[in-house]
Amino acid sequence: MKLWRGQPENWNWKPSGRDKAFLSLGFGVVFYVLALSYFLSPLQSSRAGRWGWLHEIFFGMFGANGDIVLYTSVGTAFIFFGALKFKATQ
Repeated sequence: MKLWRGQPENWNWKPSGRDKAFLSLGFGVVFYVLALSYFLSPLQSSRAGRWGWLHEIFFGMFGANGDIVLYTSVGTAFIFFGALKFKATQ
């Protein structure tokens, strides 16, 4: 299905470096919002599933605030590398 009149038949969207940077920054913001959500209303999260081992490590190191530290650190990594990518594409 064509989106515009001059679009080729086998067109595929290829994200630019700037698009990838914005995506990374967006994921970082989402992880920060998730950490804020856990900070404002803590849950007894289940430590099961594929990433349960990672939750267990952070719970063992930081106690009940382990999920907050985990999500904040992942968000910081996404924002840091997104900012680096954004600066490299200008």
